[in-house]
Amino acid sequence: VQDWKNFCLLPLLFFLTLNNITDKKWVWRVLGVMCFAMVIIAYYTVCQVSMFSALVSREKITGTFVFLGPNELAAFLNQYTVVLISVYFFMKRNPIKLILLGLICANLYCVVFLYSRGAYAGLAIGMFLLFLFKNRKLLLPLILGLLLWQVVLPEKAIERIKSTRAEYGELDESSERRLMVWQKGLEIFKENAVVGIGFGVFRTLGYDLEDTHNIYVKILVEQGLVGLLIFLLVIFAFMADGFRLYQKGDDDLSKGLGLGLFVCMFVLLVNNFFGDRWSYFELSGYLWILAGLVARLNIISRESNSSPQPRLKTSPRGKKY
Repeated sequence: VQDWKNFCLLPLLFFLTLNNITDKKWVWRVLGVMCFAMVIIAYYTVCQVSMFSALVSREKITGTFVFLGPNELAAFLNQYTVVLISVYFFMKRNPIKLILLGLICANLYCVVFLYSRGAYAGLAIGMFLLFLFKNRKLLLPLILGLLLWQVVLPEKAIERIKSTRAEYGELDESSERRLMVWQKGLEIFKENAVVGIGFGVFRTLGYDLEDTHNIYVKILVEQGLVGLLIFLLVIFAFMADGFRLYQKGDDDLSKGLGLGLFVCMFVLLVNNFFGDRWSYFELSGYLWILAGLVARLNIISRESNSSPQPRLKTSPRGKKY
C-alpha cells in the first residue's frame, strides 16, 4: 500500500499542474524552475564524474538521486534533455537560448560519461526522431556518429558497450542475470496473466536482482495484461497530447514543448526496456509535470482558436472600420 501510495503521487502531479497553471506565463515559469533544478543536477553529476572516472566506480555516481544509481540518472537526463533540445530548436535568438544550450551540452556530457548502454540507445532514438521532425540536416551527422561510434565515443564508453559480450561472444554476467530474471518473470506471468501477483510484490519473492530490470516484464508479472494495457494507454495519451500541441499550438515554444514530450515518450519506452524508469518519483515527476503543462497549453490553444473573431463594422459609405 505504501508503494502504491507513492506511485499515485505521480498522476496527482499531473492534475495539480493542469488545474493550477492556467496561463502561458506560468507554464514557462514552471519550465524555468525545472531547468534550474537540472542545472544543479548537472553540476553535481559533472563533479562526481570527475571524481569517479573509472568504470568500476561508476556506481558511486548518483547526481542528486541518493537512492538511485547511474543508470537511472542517465535515463532522467536523456529523457528530459530531448525536451530541452526541442524547445531550443523553436526558440528565437536571445540570451536565454544560449543558457539553454549550455544546459543541454552539460546534460549530454553527463549522459556520455555515465556509461549507461540503455541511455545511449534511448538518446540515439530520441535525437533521430527530433531531427526527423524539426531539423533533418542534422540526421546525416547523427547517422555518421552512430556508424562510427567506436571513433566518436570516449574509450571507456566503447569499453562499456563492448562489455555486453565477453571474449567468446557469450553475454556478460549482468546481461545474463537479467535474461534469467526475465525468463522467471514470464513464467510467473503465465500463472497470473490477467491481473498479476500484485503491485510491488516481485521483489519480495527472493529472486536474483530483486527486480525484473524491465518495466514491461515487471508490469506483466505484477499487474498482468490489464496493467500493461493501462500503462500503454497512458503512454499513448501523453504522445497524442504532445503531438497535438506540436501540430496545433498557437506559438513556437508551445510547439517545441509538444514535440519534446512526444519524443520523450519514445525515449522513455527505450529506457524502460533496461530497467524500471517509470515507477520512481524522482525519475517520473518531471514527466507528469510536463504532461500537465502540455495539456494546459492544448486547452489554451483550443480556446484561442475557438474564440469568435471581432467583426469589422461597415460605414454607410461601405468602408470598413
